[in-house]
Amino acid sequence: MNNSIWPYFIRAIDLIKSNFALILIPTIIFFAPYFFLLNSDKNLGSPLLVFTKLLLIVIYPLIYGRFITIINNIREVSWGQLFRDHWWNYFIVSLILHIPNLVLLFISLLLELNTKIITGTTSVVVDIIAIYIFPIVFFTKERLPSISLGLKCLFGNFRFSLPIVIISILPFLAGLLFSNFATVSKIDLQFFLSAIPQWFLAIIIDFTVFITASLVLKEKLFGNHI
Repeated sequence: MNNSIWPYFIRAIDLIKSNFALILIPTIIFFAPYFFLLNSDKNLGSPLLVFTKLLLIVIYPLIYGRFITIINNIREVSWGQLFRDHWWNYFIVSLILHIPNLVLLFISLLLELNTKIITGTTSVVVDIIAIYIFPIVFFTKERLPSISLGLKCLFGNFRFSLPIVIISILPFLAGLLFSNFATVSKIDLQFFLSAIPQWFLAIIIDFTVFITASLVLKEKLFGNHI
């Protein structure tokens, strides 16, 4: 991969602007329960909080898939088809990449240790190494081959990819800020107004990195073969 990654980054921003409703979907889903918690209706808000987190696990990769179809100029694909084509592959690869965090979580529960800093750092590393892996999963619909190819693309072109590597760390920093706010029992208007821009920034950055990497792969690796 030669030249600069910035033209792809700019194109990614343009794609997000022209499909902004897709970015709003996870934001609305995430914050819907907090309206009830804000009104002290915890009997309804707390179950909704659990439900929406599970819903995000389903919806989030489908939005990735939607952007891949847009990049490939394929518009007529249903959400159901996106689920059948991509969700299981995404879930399996995500599970494999997060094995270190799962092991750390098990150890922390077993030994009653506080591994928050370690797991946070591990999550950042996973986000970095997955920059090209997840787009390849969506392009090829493969699992283990996508991991090896994604790592090769990243480390073989690390200098080229460095800007989005740096950008990909920003959601973690936003997450640290978000985690410093009140717990569910202390949710108030200040929490709500502060959390929304942090979460939304994290969403924008995450999809910008994903789309930028996808555009790079589409042009440099897959060409017209996808």
